[in-house]
Amino acid sequence: MNIRWLSLARVIKRLWELKEEIKLFLKMKQKDDQFPQFYDPQCLAGLAFLVDIMDHLNKLNLTMIRRDAIIHELYFAVNAFEKKLTLFSNQMKERKLQHFPTLNSLTISVIEAEKYTKKLSDLQSEFSRRFTDFKKIQLELMILSNPFTVNVEHVPSNLQLEL
Repeated sequence: MNIRWLSLARVIKRLWELKEEIKLFLKMKQKDDQFPQFYDPQCLAGLAFLVDIMDHLNKLNLTMIRRDAIIHELYFAVNAFEKKLTLFSNQMKERKLQHFPTLNSLTISVIEAEKYTKKLSDLQSEFSRRFTDFKKIQLELMILSNPFTVNVEHVPSNLQLEL
Protein backbone atom coordinates (compact mmCIF):
# COMPACT_ATOMS: atom_id res chain seq x y z
CA MET A 1 0.00 0.00 0.00
CA ASN A 2 1.41 3.34 -1.01
CA ILE A 3 0.74 5.41 2.10
CA ARG A 4 2.86 8.36 0.95
CA TRP A 5 0.57 8.98 -2.01
CA LEU A 6 -2.51 9.03 0.22
CA SER A 7 -0.74 11.23 2.77
CA LEU A 8 0.38 13.71 0.12
CA ALA A 9 -3.21 14.20 -1.00
CA ARG A 10 -4.30 14.75 2.60
CA VAL A 11 -1.54 17.30 3.17
CA ILE A 12 -2.53 19.21 0.02
CA LYS A 13 -6.19 19.14 1.03
CA ARG A 14 -5.32 20.30 4.53
CA LEU A 15 -3.21 23.13 3.10
CA TRP A 16 -6.25 24.24 1.13
CA GLU A 17 -8.49 24.04 4.20
CA LEU A 18 -6.04 26.10 6.27
CA LYS A 19 -5.11 28.67 3.63
CA GLU A 20 -6.95 31.53 5.38
CA GLU A 21 -5.36 30.68 8.73
CA ILE A 22 -1.96 30.44 7.06
CA LYS A 23 -2.44 33.86 5.47
CA LEU A 24 -3.43 35.29 8.86
CA PHE A 25 -0.40 33.70 10.51
CA LEU A 26 1.94 35.03 7.81
CA LYS A 27 0.47 38.48 8.22
CA MET A 28 0.92 38.35 12.00
CA LYS A 29 4.57 37.36 11.52
CA GLN A 30 4.94 40.01 8.80
CA LYS A 31 6.03 37.38 6.31
CA ASP A 32 3.06 37.58 3.96
CA ASP A 33 5.16 39.29 1.30
CA GLN A 34 7.44 36.22 1.21
CA PHE A 35 4.56 33.94 0.18
CA PRO A 36 2.63 35.76 -2.55
CA GLN A 37 1.18 32.43 -3.76
CA PHE A 38 -1.46 32.59 -1.01
CA TYR A 39 -2.74 35.84 -2.48
CA ASP A 40 -2.47 34.99 -6.18
CA PRO A 41 -5.83 33.78 -7.63
CA GLN A 42 -4.07 31.69 -10.29
CA CYS A 43 -1.92 29.90 -7.71
CA LEU A 44 -4.96 29.27 -5.53
CA ALA A 45 -6.86 27.91 -8.54
CA GLY A 46 -3.91 25.60 -9.26
CA LEU A 47 -3.96 24.38 -5.67
CA ALA A 48 -7.73 23.84 -5.82
CA PHE A 49 -7.35 21.85 -9.05
CA LEU A 50 -4.61 19.77 -7.43
CA VAL A 51 -6.79 19.06 -4.39
CA ASP A 52 -9.63 17.81 -6.60
CA ILE A 53 -7.58 15.73 -9.04
CA MET A 54 -5.64 14.15 -6.17
CA ASP A 55 -8.95 13.18 -4.58
CA HIS A 56 -10.00 11.42 -7.80
CA LEU A 57 -6.63 9.70 -8.04
CA ASN A 58 -6.85 8.60 -4.41
CA LYS A 59 -10.18 6.91 -5.05
CA LEU A 60 -8.63 4.98 -7.92
CA ASN A 61 -5.57 4.17 -5.82
CA LEU A 62 -7.72 2.72 -3.03
CA THR A 63 -9.44 0.47 -5.57
CA MET A 64 -6.13 -0.64 -7.03
CA ILE A 65 -4.46 -1.57 -3.73
CA ARG A 66 -7.23 -3.79 -2.41
CA ARG A 67 -5.78 -7.15 -1.42
CA ASP A 68 -8.70 -9.15 -2.78
CA ALA A 69 -8.86 -7.33 -6.13
CA ILE A 70 -8.96 -9.52 -9.21
CA ILE A 71 -7.15 -8.39 -12.35
CA HIS A 72 -10.30 -7.80 -14.37
CA GLU A 73 -11.60 -5.50 -11.60
CA LEU A 74 -8.36 -3.52 -11.81
CA TYR A 75 -8.72 -3.30 -15.58
CA PHE A 76 -12.27 -1.99 -15.29
CA ALA A 77 -11.24 0.52 -12.61
CA VAL A 78 -8.44 1.91 -14.80
CA ASN A 79 -10.65 1.89 -17.88
CA ALA A 80 -13.42 3.71 -16.02
CA PHE A 81 -10.93 6.26 -14.72
CA GLU A 82 -9.62 6.94 -18.23
CA LYS A 83 -13.20 7.61 -19.33
CA LYS A 84 -13.72 9.88 -16.33
CA LEU A 85 -10.63 11.84 -17.33
CA THR A 86 -12.08 12.33 -20.81
CA LEU A 87 -15.36 13.48 -19.25
CA PHE A 88 -13.52 15.80 -16.85
CA SER A 89 -11.51 17.27 -19.72
CA ASN A 90 -14.61 17.91 -21.84
CA GLN A 91 -16.46 19.46 -18.92
CA MET A 92 -13.46 21.55 -17.87
CA LYS A 93 -13.31 22.98 -21.39
CA GLU A 94 -16.83 24.30 -20.81
CA ARG A 95 -16.00 25.31 -17.21
CA LYS A 96 -18.49 22.81 -15.81
CA LEU A 97 -16.79 22.05 -12.51
CA GLN A 98 -19.24 19.82 -10.67
CA HIS A 99 -16.60 17.09 -10.38
CA PHE A 100 -14.09 19.60 -9.04
CA PRO A 101 -15.78 21.00 -5.93
CA THR A 102 -12.72 22.81 -4.57
CA LEU A 103 -12.00 24.48 -7.90
CA ASN A 104 -15.72 25.20 -8.29
CA SER A 105 -15.55 27.34 -5.15
CA LEU A 106 -13.44 29.80 -7.16
CA THR A 107 -14.05 31.71 -10.36
CA ILE A 108 -11.63 30.57 -13.03
CA SER A 109 -10.85 32.22 -16.33
CA VAL A 110 -11.17 30.63 -19.75
CA ILE A 111 -7.37 30.51 -19.95
CA GLU A 112 -7.14 28.63 -16.64
CA ALA A 113 -9.86 26.22 -17.78
CA GLU A 114 -7.88 25.56 -20.96
CA LYS A 115 -4.73 24.95 -18.91
CA TYR A 116 -6.52 22.41 -16.68
CA THR A 117 -8.17 20.81 -19.72
CA LYS A 118 -4.70 20.24 -21.16
CA LYS A 119 -3.47 18.78 -17.86
CA LEU A 120 -6.43 16.39 -17.75
CA SER A 121 -5.85 15.40 -21.36
CA ASP A 122 -2.16 14.80 -20.63
CA LEU A 123 -3.06 12.69 -17.60
CA GLN A 124 -5.48 10.63 -19.70
CA SER A 125 -2.77 10.09 -22.34
CA GLU A 126 -0.34 9.00 -19.65
CA PHE A 127 -2.86 6.50 -18.29
CA SER A 128 -3.38 5.10 -21.79
CA ARG A 129 0.36 4.77 -22.28
CA ARG A 130 1.03 3.15 -18.92
CA PHE A 131 -1.82 0.67 -19.11
CA THR A 132 -1.39 -0.54 -22.69
CA ASP A 133 -0.76 -4.06 -21.39
CA PHE A 134 -4.33 -4.17 -20.11
CA LYS A 135 -5.62 -3.35 -23.59
CA LYS A 136 -3.58 -6.22 -25.04
CA ILE A 137 -5.42 -8.73 -22.85
CA GLN A 138 -8.80 -6.98 -22.89
CA LEU A 139 -10.64 -9.93 -24.47
CA GLU A 140 -9.30 -12.35 -21.86
CA LEU A 141 -10.33 -9.99 -19.09
CA MET A 142 -13.81 -9.69 -20.57
CA ILE A 143 -14.12 -13.49 -20.72
CA LEU A 144 -12.98 -13.73 -17.11
CA SER A 145 -15.33 -11.05 -15.80
CA ASN A 146 -18.51 -11.94 -17.68
CA PRO A 147 -18.26 -14.69 -20.28
CA PHE A 148 -21.92 -14.32 -21.31
CA THR A 149 -21.43 -10.85 -22.76
CA VAL A 150 -18.46 -11.73 -24.97
CA ASN A 151 -19.04 -12.25 -28.68
CA VAL A 152 -18.14 -15.92 -29.21
CA GLU A 153 -16.74 -15.24 -32.67
CA HIS A 154 -14.03 -13.00 -31.18
CA VAL A 155 -12.87 -15.66 -28.74
CA PRO A 156 -10.06 -18.11 -29.64
CA SER A 157 -11.53 -21.25 -31.20
CA ASN A 158 -10.34 -23.50 -28.38
CA LEU A 159 -12.51 -21.53 -25.92
CA GLN A 160 -15.61 -21.02 -28.06
CA LEU A 161 -17.29 -24.21 -26.94
CA GLU A 162 -16.78 -23.27 -23.30
CA LEU A 163 -18.76 -20.08 -23.79
